Amino acid sequence: PIVKAKAVQLREHDYTPTFTVPQMLKDIDLILGEGAAAQVPLPQLALTRQQMLAALAQGLADQDYAAIIQIAARQAGQG
Repeated sequence: PIVKAKAVQLREHDYTPTFTVPQMLKDIDLILGEGAAAQVPLPQLALTRQQMLAALAQGLADQDYAAIIQIAARQAGQG
């Protein structure tokens, strides 16, 4: 249900926050910490963390996790 609801928002380019970038970073860091403890590499999650940090650096901290879509658009020269 969460993914379906977010998909509707994103189709309409509605980035109303539902789970902010700092909240997502907290969870990502917890997951990466557990992966490191278990010696399990999580390269895609590490890349996602970098995108979330870029969102913070670009003033999108109050946005939700979909801010990485805006980051990707900017990196592609479309934002």
